[in-house]
Amino acid sequence: MEQFLISQKQMEMNDIQLNESLQKSDFVTDTIMQIEKDFSRCNIALDFQGIHDRNSIEDCILNALKILPNDKLQQLIYIIDIPENEFLKIVGNQFFLVALSEKILRREALKVYLKRALSAKNNPS
Repeated sequence: MEQFLISQKQMEMNDIQLNESLQKSDFVTDTIMQIEKDFSRCNIALDFQGIHDRNSIEDCILNALKILPNDKLQQLIYIIDIPENEFLKIVGNQFFLVALSEKILRREALKVYLKRALSAKNNPS
């Protein structure tokens, strides 16, 4: 059981770590795959062809969010597992969908980051 424990610090990803990670093509690829997986669970197709940077990923997510009906948006937020306190911070914001796009990217990147941290911990080289 102890082999699966990671520290609280390892479960967080600050802006610097996020930006550094999104400079690595393999991390970007894995993050895009995670986004596509979660969006597909809501029957939402995204086209990330030719997209390799944070801003383009956020724009792609934003374009998808703009056309979603409210029930699909709620389902997506649940599947991606945006923390309620984080979601409530942006509700009512003039730029709600832009902020939500960033939160989705951050959450999906965190999933990839944690998978990698757990994998490295369980498979030391």
